[in-house]
Amino acid sequence: MQRRHQQTSNHNWLYLIIVIVLGIIIYGAFKLGQQTTAPKASPSTPITRAHHHRRPHFANRQTPKTHNSPNSEPESTRDYQSTQAIGPYSISTQELNAHPFHYDHGNLDTGFRLQLDNQSGQGQIILFNYDSNIQNQYPVHYQEIATKTLQLQNSAEFRTVKVNTALVFDEHPQKVYYAFKNRFHLASVAIPTDDPQLYREAVQSVNDK
Repeated sequence: MQRRHQQTSNHNWLYLIIVIVLGIIIYGAFKLGQQTTAPKASPSTPITRAHHHRRPHFANRQTPKTHNSPNSEPESTRDYQSTQAIGPYSISTQELNAHPFHYDHGNLDTGFRLQLDNQSGQGQIILFNYDSNIQNQYPVHYQEIATKTLQLQNSAEFRTVKVNTALVFDEHPQKVYYAFKNRFHLASVAIPTDDPQLYREAVQSVNDK
């Protein structure tokens, strides 16, 4: 009787162990099933950000303007078109227009005036003789030239001068006067004579407008 009771008790422990093991297996299988059926977390996709390239902003950006002046012309043409004094012996149009010129220091009744455009160099020479009340005008133009040496004769005096400024008669291009600064630092004009090698001098009078 006692032996049968002991066998029954052993079977009960065995059943209990089996139940516990089965429970563990079932629980493990359940957890594994949850892991296999759960959605897999996809690897995070890197976010591509659009890069907007902003152009640099320049406030009121303007193209520099080029200002042309007579002195900005090429050297090859400037010598003949500029109205500014550019040679070492040059006389500007402003200086030549300032006062009339007279052939004789003691006689202010005969001479000429120059009216030259300060931009183009074009203008006219007005020959006057107050004694006879006659005035004649001729178109001329201002021209810069390479340094030229002239011989002047006034009365019995001879002297040489260097010039860079010519006044060319438009209707007679072979007729040319030359302007220069005299020994008194005033403007003078060399006028051709019958002798092609000699010129006479007309001096600007600052006392006569």
